[in-house]
Amino acid sequence: MTICREIAGFSYGRADIVRRAMSKKKAKEMEAMRTAFIYGERDENGKEICHGAVAKGISPEVANEIFDTMSAFAAYAFNKSHATAYAYTSYRTAYLKAHYPCEYLASLLTSVLGNMPKTAVYVDQAQKMRISVLGPDINESFETYHVVNHGEKQAIRFGLLGVKNVGRTFLHEVIAERGKGRFNSFEDFVSRMSERDLNKRQVESLIKSGAFDSLGTPRSALLSEYEKIIEIYLKKARDRMAGQFDLFSIGNFTAAEDTTVTAYPYPDIPELSSYEKLAMEKEMTGLYLSGHPLERYAETARKLRCDKLSEINSAVSDGDKSKYRDGRTVTLLGLVAEKKEKITKSDTRMAFVNFEDETGGIELIVFPNVYEANFPKIQIGKIIGVTGEISVKESQNDDGEEQK
Repeated sequence: MTICREIAGFSYGRADIVRRAMSKKKAKEMEAMRTAFIYGERDENGKEICHGAVAKGISPEVANEIFDTMSAFAAYAFNKSHATAYAYTSYRTAYLKAHYPCEYLASLLTSVLGNMPKTAVYVDQAQKMRISVLGPDINESFETYHVVNHGEKQAIRFGLLGVKNVGRTFLHEVIAERGKGRFNSFEDFVSRMSERDLNKRQVESLIKSGAFDSLGTPRSALLSEYEKIIEIYLKKARDRMAGQFDLFSIGNFTAAEDTTVTAYPYPDIPELSSYEKLAMEKEMTGLYLSGHPLERYAETARKLRCDKLSEINSAVSDGDKSKYRDGRTVTLLGLVAEKKEKITKSDTRMAFVNFEDETGGIELIVFPNVYEANFPKIQIGKIIGVTGEISVKESQNDDGEEQK
C-alpha cells in the first residue's frame, strides 16, 4: 500500500484494492492497475485521481519493473500476522499429532462428522499411522469419535451420531441407560430402553452398522427378529404403566416390576456374508468399518500405481491443480457401488457408475463404446480397474458425448 501511495499517488482506498488483489492472488485485478500505477489516471471530468510513477520522475521502464515485482510477489505473498498464527497453529497441531495421535485424529474425525469425503481422508490417514478406526459399539461408543483401549493398543471408536437415522435425543437416552451398567444382550438393551425413546428405525440402523455385534447374536438373526422383540418388550412396558397383570401375576408383589429378560429363541439362519455386512456398514455410516472389499487387492493397486480417490477429491475440492486437473489421466481400482444406465438418442447404452475405493467415492461416466465392450465387468459389487480422464465440470448430450 505504501509503494502505491508514495510512488503512484494512490489513495488509501485504491491502494487497499491492490493489497486485496495481491492477497487473493488475483492477477487480472492487479494487471488492471498497471496503467494507473505508471501513468496515472483522471476521471471523466479531467480531474486527477492519481498522478502515477512517471509524474514522480520515474521512467516507464523502471515503473514497469516495480509493478512486475509487486505482481510476482503476489504469487506467494502472505500477511505476516496470518503467517505467524498459521505457524503457531501448525506447531501445536504437529505436537498433538506426534504425541497424542489417537486423540488428535479422533478430534479431526469429529470435526468432519457427516462429511464423508473428509472422513475418508482422515480414516485413511489413521490406517497409514496404524491406528484402527473401530466400528460403532452399543457398549463403547459415545456420540462422537473417541479413544478406547483395544488389546494392547489404543484405537478410535466410531461415534454413534455418525450412524444414519440415529438421533441425538435417542443417543442421550442410550448413554444414560448404559451408565447404569453395560447391555448384556440385545434383549437386555430392548428391555431397558422400552420405557425410553425406543424407535425401530433407529434400532435397525444400529444393527446394520454392527453396533450390536459384540453382544453375540448374528446380524442376520437380529434383522429377522428385532421388530418382534421390540414389540414384546414395548407391550410389557405398556402393561406395567397401565397396571395390568396376567392371572399368574396376581398376588405376586414383584409383578408390577416385570422386567425379566429371557433369552429369545432366534431362528437358526445363516449369518450374512462378509460383503453383505460391509455393504450395510457403508449404507449406515458411509464407511467400511469391519474391513474393506479391496483389502486383498492392495498389492495389485500398488503395482498398478493406482491413484487414491481421497486425494483426487481433496485436490478438486481445494482447487489444487498441481497434480489432479481437468484432462489428467488416472488409474483406479475399486468397487462398483451403484450403476444407472441410460439409452442415448442413437439407441446405445451408457452408464453412470458410483465407484469407490478404500478412501472415497467418485462418479464414473462410461460412454457407449466402452460400456458395450465391458458390460459384463461393470456390475454392482464387482471390483474393477479403470483408466480415465478427470473432468471437474461436465455434462453429456443425448448421444452420450462429453461436453466440458
